[in-house]
Amino acid sequence: MRRIALGTVAALILAAVALAPVRTAGYCADSPLSGASFCDITTTSLIGLSTSLWAWLALSVVILAVAGWLVRRRRS
Repeated sequence: MRRIALGTVAALILAAVALAPVRTAGYCADSPLSGASFCDITTTSLIGLSTSLWAWLALSVVILAVAGWLVRRRRS
């Protein structure tokens, strides 16, 4: 059980480093033509991957589900 807990914590830390959105950058391009201006915002993780809050949350849920499955499998 302890190994599963440690592995789960390690996997959640790696997921946070890889996918947690910690930096936001953006720019706007103005145009003299009506309706042609636009803005773009990107979020990146600590290691520079383009990510979103939903990707990080989804990966965290998958990690926790796998850990729960491993615990249930080990008990039986």
